[in-house]
Order: sequence, then C-alpha cells, then structure tokens
Amino acid sequence: MNFSTKTDQEILAIAEPIWESISQGSNEVNYEKFSKHFSKKMLQAVPETELRRQMEENNPEGDFLLPDRDFISCIRHETGVSVLWKGRISKVNGECLLVLLLDEEDSEIKVFSAWFRNFTAKCKKASENSA
Repeated sequence: MNFSTKTDQEILAIAEPIWESISQGSNEVNYEKFSKHFSKKMLQAVPETELRRQMEENNPEGDFLLPDRDFISCIRHETGVSVLWKGRISKVNGECLLVLLLDEEDSEIKVFSAWFRNFTAKCKKASENSA
C-alpha cells in the first residue's frame, strides 16, 4: 500500500473516522477510543495520564473538540500525509486548524501526530501584552 499516492478523497475516507475516534475519545476522556489508531511512537508520546491531564486542564466539562469541521487539504510529504481541516473548539471564539499526520506502520494507516491550533487565543494574548 502506498498511502501517499491516494487521492484526497481516498485519504479523507480513511482520515475522517480516525479524527472522529480521536475527537470523541478526547471529549469522553476515553483513552482506548482516543488512541485506537496511534502509531507506536504516538502511544509512547501521549500516554493515558497525558490525555487526562490535558482534558482536566483545558476543558473539565467535556466536548472540547466540536464535531463540525471543513476539509482544507491533504499535504503529502516524506513522513506521510497531513490532513487539514478548519474546525472549532468549545468555549473559544473563532476557528482553529486541525491537523492529522498519517502514515503506514506495520501495513496499517496510523496516526503519527494529531493537533489543533487556535489562533484567536494567541492573537488575544499578544494584543494584551502590547497594551
């Protein structure tokens, strides 16, 4: 299987359920669901204690990652394929960038990185510091 040669739609068909699992697992603080598609390296980098810490710190009420998102693009590179969406997180105004880095490991598609970036919070913080 040469994952990076697939079309955007073929990659998206694989990536969407993976992101759903990560998002739901995060919101439910369900590590098994959250990490179901993680690579070996990701499992080591993000243990269950880290998921719990992040959720307690950032959103103890749950539903942190909102389900609605808009596909932006797939970016192919030597370390896999990055899938980008425009999405939202709860209790923060504005949109954020959702990124999922996928590649092959042991003949399966695995998550090598998953993150979001909320630019609104950074912009607010920077403007407060300059005042």
